[in-house]
Amino acid sequence: MTKSTDIEILGAELHFLPVETRVPLKFGTETLTSVTCAR
Repeated sequence: MTKSTDIEILGAELHFLPVETRVPLKFGTETLTSVTCAR
């Protein structure tokens, strides 16, 4: 049973953004040069 104050999601979108780092980031033995951000 719905109330008049309930909200309803009408849509959603997912975007993937590729990001290249300006300088390599080192985490122990791993080196990170790019990532993909989900938005």
